[in-house]
Amino acid sequence: MREQVKLPLFDSINARVHCASGDPLSAVANYLKAFIGAMESDAATRESLRIMSFKCEYVGDLQRDMKRQISRCDELTRELEQAYRVAAREGCLREGVEAGVAALESCAFLVGLMRMWLLDAGGKLIKPHVATLIDAHIDRFRKVPPARGRVRR
Repeated sequence: MREQVKLPLFDSINARVHCASGDPLSAVANYLKAFIGAMESDAATRESLRIMSFKCEYVGDLQRDMKRQISRCDELTRELEQAYRVAAREGCLREGVEAGVAALESCAFLVGLMRMWLLDAGGKLIKPHVATLIDAHIDRFRKVPPARGRVRR
């Protein structure tokens, strides 16, 4: 099954967080939203991620896939770090935010968001709030976050 499905986070990082708008932090947010959107729109990817996240024991041949996942997370973190470095150079990044730490946090955030999204079968816990959560995550790094609606508790 794993060989038949392309998984965006693990197989190809197309995360070159391109910044056409001049706002590297919005480019990061757009990448995170696009990742969740891709998972949402492709049933095979979604089901493969569900199996890999909750029903799979990484032993034998699957140990190789676990190493690939770790490698891809490392690659994603490096891509995100580059975007955060650009944000710092352009004066968008809040003082005291280290690009490498922000990148690692964003990668962990994305993996956690993906897992929670997969668990949200009823579609009420996470799914309606994905964009708001991503914006709030990125706004933590902004020098001056834009005014937006927040998640209600």
